[in-house]
Amino acid sequence: MVERMLPQDLSKLRIDPVSEPDIEQALASLQACSSGYGQSGRDLYLLQATRFEERLGLLGIDFVPGRTASLIGPRIDSTATPPEQISRRLLGQANCLLQRYKVRLGQVLLDRQQEPESTWYRDCGYEMVIPVDLLARSIEGPRLPKFPQVPGEVQWLVYRSENRDRFLRALTASYKDSQDCAELSGHREPEDLLTGPCAGGPSRPALWQLLQLEGQDAGCLLLREQPEADQCEIAYLGLAPQFRGRGLGYLVTQHALQQARELGYQRLILAVDAKNEPAQQLYARMGFICFSRKQVQICIFTHSQ
Repeated sequence: MVERMLPQDLSKLRIDPVSEPDIEQALASLQACSSGYGQSGRDLYLLQATRFEERLGLLGIDFVPGRTASLIGPRIDSTATPPEQISRRLLGQANCLLQRYKVRLGQVLLDRQQEPESTWYRDCGYEMVIPVDLLARSIEGPRLPKFPQVPGEVQWLVYRSENRDRFLRALTASYKDSQDCAELSGHREPEDLLTGPCAGGPSRPALWQLLQLEGQDAGCLLLREQPEADQCEIAYLGLAPQFRGRGLGYLVTQHALQQARELGYQRLILAVDAKNEPAQQLYARMGFICFSRKQVQICIFTHSQ
């Protein structure tokens, strides 16, 4: 006979930050909720739900530069009931923190159709859902295909503070009519993106580069290092509309591989919108393999201007 668990009295439920002595243990508990895409360490802001000193749930918040926050969890104790109420209390407190710190975009990476977590997030404002594929390629193989001949002279301009405005203009141009996460059109600010790729790894603006074709700014490549996982990530790759369909996507991806090789990493990873067929075809031809299919659920905090 299976014993029926009765709902707990949550009138005494508290939502508080995890205290310093308990951080390591809390991080270990959250590992099972992590997607494995990128790495999150001690810099996570950790919230816990407790009742009479008993921890019933955990939620991690990664405050990413660029007015963005990534959430991990919530992880609810298997004996805690009702889990949906505990989760919503944690997410509600997280939303208050995101508002307080002027976060523009809150997001969580979940398995597709992951329930009940997906519903918990929807109920707390994370209603925008974008399916994404996580791709990876070994730096040393397979052999790259022959690329279309690029007409004109190609140069790479490394990011510097004095050319920041130029990068911002190139990023803005690359957003136009982009098929990558089109749902975010009008919600992404170039200034935020140029700040954001530093998160999760050592800041190396030398890995932010502007592609020039015949002296014209054609697109941007922003790389992020993840040394703890021996990998490099394409944080952003975008081309201005008039430069698309000319083989530059192959050129930029090949350049990213070369950069990762020179840094000594074993693989290159990226996330791509599952609906972005041109990008999917490009990366498949370049030897990238999908290792996980996820969905990003997003809440836009429009009041945080």
